[in-house]
Amino acid sequence: SSDDEHAETKCEVCGSGDNDEYMVLCDGCDHGYHTWCAGIAAVPEDDWFCKACAKSAESDRRLPPTDSKVTQTGPQTGPQTGPQTG
Repeated sequence: SSDDEHAETKCEVCGSGDNDEYMVLCDGCDHGYHTWCAGIAAVPEDDWFCKACAKSAESDRRLPPTDSKVTQTGPQTGPQTGPQTG
């Protein structure tokens, strides 16, 4: 059962396997962390990465910000700055 998997997981910070209902598994390295040891309020529903994996993923993503691409698309006609006729 899935309960057996979590029973063997120990927190990487405190080393305890207790309170497995508060244990979150990193989606990068599969290490376990208690929510309070990881500094989070609750077990997240979405993917979660420990500090080491999050830092590693962040350094791998050396892409330019998407904002620079957005401002370069579309015509350069903004609000009228010249005198308006009519």
